[in-house]
Amino acid sequence: WIDYTIEVPVSYRVSASTTSGEVRISNINGRADVDATSGEVVLRGIGAGALTNMTSRGLEASDIGGDFTINATSGNVTVDNVRGKLMISGTSGDFGVSRIDRDVEVDLTSGDFVLEGCSGNVVFRAASGDATMTEVNGSVDASSSSGDITVMITPVSDRNFAFSSSSGDIDISYLPANNYGFKLDISTSSGSIEGDMPIKVSRVDRRRLQGVVGTGSARVVVETASGDVTI
Repeated sequence: WIDYTIEVPVSYRVSASTTSGEVRISNINGRADVDATSGEVVLRGIGAGALTNMTSRGLEASDIGGDFTINATSGNVTVDNVRGKLMISGTSGDFGVSRIDRDVEVDLTSGDFVLEGCSGNVVFRAASGDATMTEVNGSVDASSSSGDITVMITPVSDRNFAFSSSSGDIDISYLPANNYGFKLDISTSSGSIEGDMPIKVSRVDRRRLQGVVGTGSARVVVETASGDVTI
């Protein structure tokens, strides 16, 4: 085995690949592209964005100045402070994400997902695994086949929020900001519906709840097959 430490001009773009070793890239203004078959990847201070393809082990990334794309077959992923768009495609592993300045798109086969802070919109798709999303300042479109979804939203202006699950529970909380409000439409085949909010009800029965909260400017739609819904 052998280790390499390579210094490049700060403006360079860096491409690195490894089959069984760690890759660490830090403090460049250019872009970083990494292919890692079985080795940990660490990215810090990448000015122009990054692309990471991983087959195993883990990824730790922080202070990414542009768009960031992650393709992970297995291994845990931790991401903090992305000033562009974040796109994640994962087969297995847990994903922890925080402080994203633009949109987030996630497509997971299995594994838990945690998002803390997003200034853009969120699109989340998962076959299994729980999702927790807080401090989201845009719209959210999230669906899971068998995982629970827990989310905190800010329902102002014309934002749209859509949540669906086959067998997982959906738990929604919202921040009562200035001029907040939403039209609510919840439907479930065999789950329960519970809510604690000042709602003007237009329809309610064992399987459906519709109404308006506050100004009614945003829209919240929830659908489950056998999962419970709490808002």
